[in-house]
Amino acid sequence: MTRTANTTQMNGRMMAWGAGAVVLVAGGAMAGPPSADQISERAKVMVHIDLDALNSSAMGDMLLDQIEADSNNFEEIQQLFPGFTLRPGGGLHGITAYAGGIDNDGPTNMVVLVRGDKHLKGWEENLAQMLSENGGESVDIDGHPTLVVPMDDETGYLTLLKNGADDFTWVFGQSVTSLTEGLGVLAGDRQAVQGDTRARIDRKWREGTVAMFGTARLEIFDQMEEASAILKLANQVWGSIGETDGRFFAEVIVHSEEAKKANQLVAVFNGAVGLGSILAQDNEELAAVMEMVQSVKVWAKDGNFSISFEHDAEGMIEFIQEHAEGSFSHDDGDDWDEADDGDDDGWGHEDDDDDD
Repeated sequence: MTRTANTTQMNGRMMAWGAGAVVLVAGGAMAGPPSADQISERAKVMVHIDLDALNSSAMGDMLLDQIEADSNNFEEIQQLFPGFTLRPGGGLHGITAYAGGIDNDGPTNMVVLVRGDKHLKGWEENLAQMLSENGGESVDIDGHPTLVVPMDDETGYLTLLKNGADDFTWVFGQSVTSLTEGLGVLAGDRQAVQGDTRARIDRKWREGTVAMFGTARLEIFDQMEEASAILKLANQVWGSIGETDGRFFAEVIVHSEEAKKANQLVAVFNGAVGLGSILAQDNEELAAVMEMVQSVKVWAKDGNFSISFEHDAEGMIEFIQEHAEGSFSHDDGDDWDEADDGDDDGWGHEDDDDDD
């Protein structure tokens, strides 16, 4: 690809957009529950965000206020996508991301699906023009015109699908192979998630859910040096957060076959709460924290460890604003076969020429 003097600036913008998308996805492609039909059977981790639900909640409003403040109201992203916002009227409805793996650097072999209205088409045209002016290119992948998006040390691939008159989906792949997998699942040419994982995706969603994440293949955390002992004893982890009827809720369930260890986790948690309550008698700030902790419930059954939280949303907002120290701001991966010795393309398919 021919590069110009503006390519470095373009790459920085691409990374800003990509980082923003990953943070939001951080981790479905439609408002409401994620669709198992749009997630690859070979995905090892998935996350879904319902932006419509986010905008309908008090906690979401507070979070968006903070994100807008930290990002200077999306100043950098708006250089690529004029008028970009996560608020109603911004054109975005939901995001789904899934990945074929995860390591210390984050998700690998990732597919991101973004669903929105005509804004997506306008942004795609604007991005295509900017890429063209900076030596970028468009290629054909599985019959779809696809933008080649440089992102510093890697290259992404972006395709726009039209679902209806004012209904579009961006399909972003971290590599040609991941984009091919994503497009293949959407077209029904490659298998979507099945069995127990499909059932969990459908069952874990409840009214008011803003975000949901899950994985049924926890061996991926063996590759992460920072992965906790809890994750390494698990075979599945599922979680969700949201707000309904003015109540904020969150839940994480760790599935394992280690009943004894799951019971130990409950005992450790209850012990910590008891100790905290004793110490809080002489500490006003800790007392406020422990009062909030009382809303946390834990249990263990058949080797499964669950931790859930529910609290008045307005009370949560007041607590966060009172106790937060500052803001929520925070100061390569195209090879699907890196861990495989054979011809598996990373999704469990045999390599073919179209994926090269």
